[in-house]
Amino acid sequence: MNIVLFGATGRTGQEILKSCIENDFSVTAFVRDPSKLNTEHSNLVVVKGDVFNLTEVSQAVKSKDVVISSLGVKFLRRPICLKAAEVIIDAMKENQVNKFISLSAYGSRKSDRGIFARMLRLVLITDLDDKAKMEELLKQNPLDYIIMRPVILTNDKRTGNYRVGEDVVVKGMSPKISRADVAHFICKTIIDGMFQRKMPTISY
Repeated sequence: MNIVLFGATGRTGQEILKSCIENDFSVTAFVRDPSKLNTEHSNLVVVKGDVFNLTEVSQAVKSKDVVISSLGVKFLRRPICLKAAEVIIDAMKENQVNKFISLSAYGSRKSDRGIFARMLRLVLITDLDDKAKMEELLKQNPLDYIIMRPVILTNDKRTGNYRVGEDVVVKGMSPKISRADVAHFICKTIIDGMFQRKMPTISY
C-alpha cells in the first residue's frame, strides 16, 4: 500500500506516520520542513514541498493508493485546510488517485449538538468554519473520501478501544481521543475499506 501523508510533522501526523509504518505501508511524507521529522525507515520517503504548489503536490501524489491529510494550524493561526484540500484534490484528479482520508474536527458541522460542540464553536469558529468548507468540498467531489472528526486530541497511548461512527453521541464538556487511536483507526479503514464517503466521529 503506497501512501502520501500531508502534515506528517504535526503531533497527529507523526502518530499516523508511525501507525502506517507499523502496518508495513510505503509512506511518502510531504513536509514543508524535513528537519522537523525525526523518523527514519526503509518504507519512508520524505519530500520537501509547499502544499499550495500544485506541481509539487501532484508529483507527490503520483502513483499513490491513498492520500492522507492531517494538516492543521495552531490556535489563532490562519486556517489552511480548505485551500490545501483544493490543491490536493486537483493533484489527485491529475493522477487518477481516488482515496482521500482527511482529518477534520467534531464541531465543524452546525448540526453537531451538545455543550462541547457549542463551546468549540465559540472558541474555534474560524478554524471550524474552514474545516466545514473542506468537508463540503470533499462531498462535492466523486472521491472515495473519509473525513475523520475527532474530539479533543491527547498524547495518550493507543488503546484500540474507542467509539467511532457518524451517529456517535459526544457527551460532556471535554470528550477525548488519543492521537495514537486516531492513527490506529485511519490505518484500519485503509485495510478494511470502512466508512467510504462517510464522516465518522471518533471518541472514547
